[in-house]
Amino acid sequence: MINSKGYLIDADGNVIDKNGRTKLFEKKHLFKDEIPKLFPFTRFNIKDYQGDYEKDKYSDPILKKDKNGEYVDKIGRKINSKGYLIDKKGNVIDQNGCVMFNKDILDSDDDIPIVFRSGLLMSDEPGP
Repeated sequence: MINSKGYLIDADGNVIDKNGRTKLFEKKHLFKDEIPKLFPFTRFNIKDYQGDYEKDKYSDPILKKDKNGEYVDKIGRKINSKGYLIDKKGNVIDQNGCVMFNKDILDSDDDIPIVFRSGLLMSDEPGP
């Protein structure tokens, strides 16, 4: 199935990959069936949006809470449940405090869209 813009979708209207196994964008992230524009992200380094925290053996963040019960990184910056730096409204911000992902574009687990986590976009990181 495809939507009105030609993107492959699943039964719920989520944009999926060509194999139909990976959900790239949730339906709620689409605007008139169009995916969010990626042009500002021709190069994307996920570390620019992550707090400073330890990881467990599965590379999941080990998060700590402050006295108010909110997640913070090692240096006291506010982060969400996935370890991304956030502002007071819950928007994901970069190291300079600029909003990069509005809270309403995050998935139900506070994660950024999978296209940014999957390595599909070029990174400033050196290759293997």
